[in-house]
Amino acid sequence: MSINFSYRRLSQSELDDLLAGSTEIHEKWFGSLELDYDEFAAYKQRLKKSGQYLDINNTWQAIHFLLTNEFCFQGQSQTPAPLGNVVMGGTPTDIKTTYGVAYFLTPSEVAEVARALEPLSVEVVAPRYDVKAFRNAQVYPHNERWEDDDFEEFENEYERLRGFFFVAALEQQAMILAS
Repeated sequence: MSINFSYRRLSQSELDDLLAGSTEIHEKWFGSLELDYDEFAAYKQRLKKSGQYLDINNTWQAIHFLLTNEFCFQGQSQTPAPLGNVVMGGTPTDIKTTYGVAYFLTPSEVAEVARALEPLSVEVVAPRYDVKAFRNAQVYPHNERWEDDDFEEFENEYERLRGFFFVAALEQQAMILAS
């Protein structure tokens, strides 16, 4: 089993409703807690197809480390915004997740992240990939077993994440981050 990390794009009004404790909006964006496994799997597929949901799988800590050179877990980052908000930032909510609580970014914070990520293409960040540093920090998911070619494993997830932030910023959306 691995720790995955996901993002949800939503409007400011939907975020306001969610933070106010709206059961309707919670079920709309996160699904009913009474779904069986097959229903939940189908629900996740619909989310992925909608373009409003992104799962970066288990690459979350590697992406954060690559961007910030900081090893930490959700809610513990000392890296200032906007790069600190890409994976480990945001404001905590009361929404329980598998590994803690969900965090949110406002539309203006999403736009700040998108602007910060724009010049940071894979080609620009690839030279930052230092196997020894990743091993020494025991960055998840490989911990001390990082190899030279492991960058390829998460470069696609990084590009998808950049694109997700670009679209959210263009559409002036807020975002939920959850593990």
